[in-house]
Amino acid sequence: MTAINRREELKAISAPFKMLVKEGAIASINAGLAQYYAEQGHTTLKTFKTWVMEGFKVKKGSKALLLWAEPKKIKNKKDEEKEDSFFPVAYVFSNLQVEENKTGATPV
Repeated sequence: MTAINRREELKAISAPFKMLVKEGAIASINAGLAQYYAEQGHTTLKTFKTWVMEGFKVKKGSKALLLWAEPKKIKNKKDEEKEDSFFPVAYVFSNLQVEENKTGATPV
């Protein structure tokens, strides 16, 4: 699956949370996504690097869960005086997708 496809997948999953944010029911779209994943048992979400640093390894075949990363400022193509925000996709793994690294190797 390409990055564009993953982005479109995240947009689709995020759509119902936009209205909840506007209503004040949740703090952010990512909070809604975290709640959605928690309902499936994914209660602890961390990046690959963070899991490895904490002595875990991601199980083979695990598919990353998607969140929105911090927005980046980009120049507006039509008006160079303006800046737009671009929201990258953040790839995280959950407590269900990792296991303790028992190889004795030092985490990166």
